[in-house]
Amino acid sequence: MKFKSLKSERKSTTTGEKRNQSLARARTWELKNESEKQFRTNKSDCRGTHPISSQGREIIQACFSNHHNEIGYRIFMRVFEKRPDYQRFVHALGREKWLSSSTELRDYLNNVVSKVHDVTAIEEISRNYGEQHVPLKKYGFKPDFWVSIADAIAIECVILDMANHQPTETVMAWSQLTSLMFTSIRDGYYAALRSQRQLLKNCKNSEWRLTIDSTSSLNDSAPSTGEKFES
Repeated sequence: MKFKSLKSERKSTTTGEKRNQSLARARTWELKNESEKQFRTNKSDCRGTHPISSQGREIIQACFSNHHNEIGYRIFMRVFEKRPDYQRFVHALGREKWLSSSTELRDYLNNVVSKVHDVTAIEEISRNYGEQHVPLKKYGFKPDFWVSIADAIAIECVILDMANHQPTETVMAWSQLTSLMFTSIRDGYYAALRSQRQLLKNCKNSEWRLTIDSTSSLNDSAPSTGEKFES
C-alpha cells in the first residue's frame, strides 16, 4: 500500500493553513512544559476544582466552534511527517484504518470539548479512548506516539482559533487539557493491556491444568503391569 498521496494531500492544503502556524509552533514548545507543571500543581493543590481556568475552557470551546471536520487528520498528518516510526505504524495499519482512527480522534476531541467543564467525564472518556488502542499494538503502535499527538493537538488548535485569542493563552489552555486527557488515556491503555495479559495467562494456566488432568486420568485408567500378567 502506498502512502505518497498523504504527503501530496498535505502539501496541497498548506497554503491556507499558515495563518499563525509559525507563531503557534514556537509558543507551543515554549509553554508546554510550563503549562504541564502548572497543571500538575493545580490538580494536586485544588481538590474538587477544575485544573483549567474558566477562561481557558471558554477558549477551548471557542476553538471548536469553528469548522474542524478534518482536525483528526491534520493532527495525525503532522505526526506522520515528523516520525519515521509512526510512518511504519501507518503503513502496517493501512490507509483505511488510519483514516478511520483520525475520525475517531476527532470524535474523541468533540466529546472532551463538550464535557470540558467536567473533569471526571474527561477522565472516563479518555480512559475508554486509551483502551481502544491495545489492538493496535500488533501493528507497531507505541504509547510514545501520544507525546507527539499532544503537541500536534496544541498547534492545530491554535491555528483553528484563527487569532481570536492570544496565542499564548490558547496554547496554555490546550496544553493543560491535553495533559489531563493523555494522563487518563495512558491509564486506560495500560490497564487494558494488563487485563489482556492476565487473561492470556489465565487461559494458558487453564490449558496446562486440563493437560495435566487429562494425562493423570489416562494414567489412572491404564491397567498396571501386574494386572496385565494376571489377565
